[in-house]
Amino acid sequence: MRATNVAPAAAPEAVPSSWALELQRVSKVYRRADGGPLQTLRDLRLVVAEGEFVSVVGPSGCGKSTMLNLIAGRDAPTEGDIRIFGQASRAVPGLVAHMPQRDLL
Repeated sequence: MRATNVAPAAAPEAVPSSWALELQRVSKVYRRADGGPLQTLRDLRLVVAEGEFVSVVGPSGCGKSTMLNLIAGRDAPTEGDIRIFGQASRAVPGLVAHMPQRDLL
């Protein structure tokens, strides 16, 4: 059966010109002691608008801390781009910080 008289799709919502946080195709690969690859993040995409509140939830070892360390500029992604208000996250050291649930200070 063929659909007829289908209403046109709604116009997409306006996209902010500069997201507060943008991760585009971010991947991170570490090297194991034996030299083999350990992929912790692969092709991660995330956008956060200014004023949004975001929670990162997942099991131990899924890459939450790796992602936060990349956003904070403590480490560089193997691939991809991380921008904070349009600037590369590593371009402005100290712009972002995070506190783990368990205080290690």
